[in-house]
Amino acid sequence: LRQNGYNCGACVSWGSLNPQYGFGRGFQEFRVEKRDWDKYKRDSDTVVNRALEWTQNMINSGQMDMFYFMHIFDAHLPYLSFDTISGDQKINVKMTDKYKTDYIDPQPLEYDELMEYSSNTARPEYINKIENYYENSLQEVSRSIERFVYTLDLYGILDESLIIVVGDHGEEFLETGTAGHLT
Repeated sequence: LRQNGYNCGACVSWGSLNPQYGFGRGFQEFRVEKRDWDKYKRDSDTVVNRALEWTQNMINSGQMDMFYFMHIFDAHLPYLSFDTISGDQKINVKMTDKYKTDYIDPQPLEYDELMEYSSNTARPEYINKIENYYENSLQEVSRSIERFVYTLDLYGILDESLIIVVGDHGEEFLETGTAGHLT
């Protein structure tokens, strides 16, 4: 895209999308906004704010051919959202850590072993609570993307914009006996 005259920016929020893994080539601006795990700070607001700041700067400088890549990590353990870091739905991090330790970490990666593992795995009694955390985090991501789209409309560029949203999640909560992104 850059070779074809586009201004390219990005903001990522987690691990394997960092420049040391080959990401960032061809971008005029590539920001890495690390999550604050100690303070359980969600990142969708930060990532969208960076995208909107960059977009406004491009508009102000008359550079209307733009591409921006956002990576939002909120919909991953411990599933942080406004609802799970405050109020009566406050997240139980010990429970999300237990889920990771007991169900995600021990899963084998080889298909045959994974199928045997999945046939012998029972859903824990607390899984509904974790699914609720996940749903709240997805709603947080949705609100952030909605704010991004709304602001593009305010900037007067929404009609000329192409927005693509993708995710990499499968059966996250032992629906088929596996946890995480494996299925």
